[in-house]
Amino acid sequence: MSVGMKTRLPNSVCRFCTCRSGIAAIEAAILLPVFVFMFVNCVVLFDVLRVERAVSRASMTLVDLATRTTQIDEDQQEELFDVVNAIVGSGVAEANTEIVLTSVINETGDNADKLSVRWSVSSKGKNGALDDEDLARLNLPSVPESNSILFATVSVKYRSSLDRGFSVIGKKTFSATAMRRPRFSSEVAYIED
Repeated sequence: MSVGMKTRLPNSVCRFCTCRSGIAAIEAAILLPVFVFMFVNCVVLFDVLRVERAVSRASMTLVDLATRTTQIDEDQQEELFDVVNAIVGSGVAEANTEIVLTSVINETGDNADKLSVRWSVSSKGKNGALDDEDLARLNLPSVPESNSILFATVSVKYRSSLDRGFSVIGKKTFSATAMRRPRFSSEVAYIED
C-alpha cells in the first residue's frame, strides 16, 4: 500500500462522515419503510381486536337468542346462524366461520349427575356437532338434575386483508364460547324437519 493511499482512505472516510448533503434522503430511505410497516400493523391490530370482540359478542348473542325459546327448528337454526355471521361481519367470509349450538342435559334417575348431549347442530354439518365424548374436555358448570344448558361456540379463521408480507399477525383463529340455561323451560328442544 502506498503512502498516498494510506492518507486518501482516512480522508475519504472523514469526508463521508462529515458530509451533510443528502442526509435527509438517506434518513427517509431508512425510516420510511419502518414507519409504513408500523402503520400497517396498527391498522391490522385494530382489525384483529374488532374481529375478536365480534366473535365474543356473536357467541353470547347466539346462546341468548336460543334460550329465549322452548324449541328450535332447522329454519330458526339457519336464522340464528345468519345473525352470528352478520355480527362477525365484514372481512370474514362465512366459509371461515364455524358455529356450534349444543343442548347439554343432566338426566334424572340412574344417570343423575351425568351430563349428556341432547342435540348439537353445526354450520359445518354433522362433522362439527358435539357428542358425549366431547363433553369431557369442556369446562361445564354444574347442571341441576333434569335441567339443561345451551352451549354455543363460534370460531373464525381470520386473515387480514393487508396480509401481503407487511403484517406480523398473519393467520389466526378466534374462538368464543358462551353457555346459558333456558329461560322458559328446563330444556330447549330441537325439531328436525
